[in-house]
Amino acid sequence: MNLFKVTLVAKEVNGCPCLQKKDRFVFQYPKVLEEESTAFPCGACLSAFMPFLIGLSKGQAFSELDFEGHLYLRCPFVKHYVIFEVFLAPGTPSLTRVISHRPTDQDTAFIVEYLNKIPLFRPLPTPSKERIIDYLNVEKFGPGEVIITQGEPGKKLYILLKGRVEIVKKDNQGNEVVLATLGKGECFGEMSLITGDPCSATVRTQTQVSLLSISKEDFEELIHTYPSLNIYFNKLLAQRLRNTNLHIQEQLEKGLWGNLHLISLAELTQTISMNQKTGVLVLKRETEEGKLYFRKGQLIQAQVGSLEGEEAFFELLKWKGGSFRFLQEEPSVPHYIQWDTMALLMEGLRLLDEANWEVK
Repeated sequence: MNLFKVTLVAKEVNGCPCLQKKDRFVFQYPKVLEEESTAFPCGACLSAFMPFLIGLSKGQAFSELDFEGHLYLRCPFVKHYVIFEVFLAPGTPSLTRVISHRPTDQDTAFIVEYLNKIPLFRPLPTPSKERIIDYLNVEKFGPGEVIITQGEPGKKLYILLKGRVEIVKKDNQGNEVVLATLGKGECFGEMSLITGDPCSATVRTQTQVSLLSISKEDFEELIHTYPSLNIYFNKLLAQRLRNTNLHIQEQLEKGLWGNLHLISLAELTQTISMNQKTGVLVLKRETEEGKLYFRKGQLIQAQVGSLEGEEAFFELLKWKGGSFRFLQEEPSVPHYIQWDTMALLMEGLRLLDEANWEVK
């Protein structure tokens, strides 16, 4: 295993009797290198940092690093403390460097470990994460820069690696209203890609940010290849529809309808379940028709062709196109499906992922 030197430099010192500003100590597993250090922290401080330093020196815990390979640590004292700037030795991998060229096997393992820390990609199996690497790009923005403009078509999905962005929207008087602030690991830009509508809000940086981006074309391919990604976006859809006052409950009561190219069946199922709606979801594709029956958000029966129950639901999840309409009415069928709706949905998407992986 390659071991990296980790250098901690005192950036801010407040009442510490052991260190002064710009003092440094160098760690390389398993010890502090006295010949390269100018000072030493107290035992309590070093003990608090030790698990983190060991991980860094072995090439781990990289998700906390920025693309220059440094971060800040604060010693565990309240009144008297030191803030350290942490540097890794030259040559330590960074995500920017790794995905800027064709990854080696070692680089691939590095990125997969990083993707495991991002909620969007965490549920995917390792082979799927390895394939996703080809879709990723790194972008950087300074404070106050606009990444997405309200009213323009969506072009990319963004995942925050570092920094904060704010979601802002203009009201009827032209005044900006901050709807939300997003931080590390969160994504944005997906709503316009999912619905095909222009971006409903502007996204602007509050700090320097580093992002992973995926183009619209690649995003659509990913969604079709890995249906379980829909689970993550389904939760975002319901949450952000509420946050932007697009009340999906009111839409359901009016008879929600649309195209399965824009909103997947997985997304529809989760939305109906989360809102505990009762009714029938009618799906049509050319000459085929399927129906899903819900009672208080629970899927009680599914039918398509000669199939019914769980098999019918799993078959309908495969549909990539067609139309849908939700009719708010009491189902006229008995309670047939015994699965919890969300558990059934997760199982269906898992089966789809497996099937897609087998044909590749």
